[in-house]
Amino acid sequence: MISSSEPELYGIYDGKISNILDFGCFVELEGPSRKEGLVHIAQVQQGMVRDLKQVVKRGQRVKVKIISMTGTKIALSMKEVDQHTGADLLPERSKEAIAKLAQDMRNPTRPSNGDS
Repeated sequence: MISSSEPELYGIYDGKISNILDFGCFVELEGPSRKEGLVHIAQVQQGMVRDLKQVVKRGQRVKVKIISMTGTKIALSMKEVDQHTGADLLPERSKEAIAKLAQDMRNPTRPSNGDS
């Protein structure tokens, strides 16, 4: 789990469900920032969820992964994190994997220092 003061994209955090709606649930991330994000109903668990209140409860502690950040909006996933261990279940969508992909896609024949 990451414990920095500001949430990071693809970071895994502990949190607590603060509200449940028909389309998803809001989770307050633990830590000094106390940011809140949305877990869309499709990101709660594998398979289809018809009634979210049958799967999660308000006040329940969960482990979440930040899957996008736009302005002040944070999108979270519970299904990409093992709820017992906090292990990343989709490591190909992590900060390290994205950085490696960007490095692999870099054009090796193009000078990196601006020289032609």
